[in-house]
Amino acid sequence: MQQTNISTRQLVTLIVCIVLAIGVGLWFLIPRDSTPQHPPATVATQEPIFAGTDALLNVGATSIQVDDLKFAVHTFLTQHPPVNQAVIVSSVQHQHIPQTTNEAYTFTLSIGDTDYAASLNTSGFTAAQLVLSKGGQSVFDSGVVDVSVTH
Repeated sequence: MQQTNISTRQLVTLIVCIVLAIGVGLWFLIPRDSTPQHPPATVATQEPIFAGTDALLNVGATSIQVDDLKFAVHTFLTQHPPVNQAVIVSSVQHQHIPQTTNEAYTFTLSIGDTDYAASLNTSGFTAAQLVLSKGGQSVFDSGVVDVSVTH
């Protein structure tokens, strides 16, 4: 029997696709009458599906900063539809900025089939700024986001 090596990214993408396929399949199996129906929230959502954000938590980012990242990615995706794409965080590196409460996290952010070099710069425990680059060129800067204040 031959073994096949598959990367974590490929595995996560496969799992996301299976979950989406099951959700869509179940939606079509629900009986319908003549009144308009709304699909289940898991199918109709315009939110991206995130995977790998736990890697940021594991190296010191707070859950609010990860929420800031998700908010910033959603903002980016509203400018670059479709919004409901798989978003995968991988290859996370962490750097503490000495004598401050600032942290810098660099990682690969994969959105659909596109990989971006991402930098999440945090200040304190709640504020973060996401910068995405592709081919050495900045393609998005979220500015400072703090969902604990703005939402």
